[in-house]
Amino acid sequence: MLSKKGIPHLTIDAEIRKKIGFLKGWLLKLYFTITPLEKDELCLQMISVSSKARGKGIGKKMLDYLEAYAKSDDSSQITLDVIDNNLGALKLYEREGYRVTKHINTKIFTRGMGFDGIYIMKKAIG
Repeated sequence: MLSKKGIPHLTIDAEIRKKIGFLKGWLLKLYFTITPLEKDELCLQMISVSSKARGKGIGKKMLDYLEAYAKSDDSSQITLDVIDNNLGALKLYEREGYRVTKHINTKIFTRGMGFDGIYIMKKAIG
């Protein structure tokens, strides 16, 4: 999912609520509602590469495409979030120039899902 200011960047639909529970779903919605976007900022909400295809440069290609799109859209930065136990994704994002700007401790709500927090990462687009 990709979003811009003025466009809700997370929809907690029935399928997600089934997977993570009604309360956790609405708390995540609240978190994303109170994390405003700048007017020229793109927010990458979800990205995934099949476990069988990891390590083949596909994630990097997707990020390269996103950056090219951001430049053509006159965006000044890309923001994304990643759960704190996804070390492979964190390393990829850091190699591609994203920097952690914030860590949000969510373990009271997410420990049962296997992670304790979310890193917010940003990259300036030049």
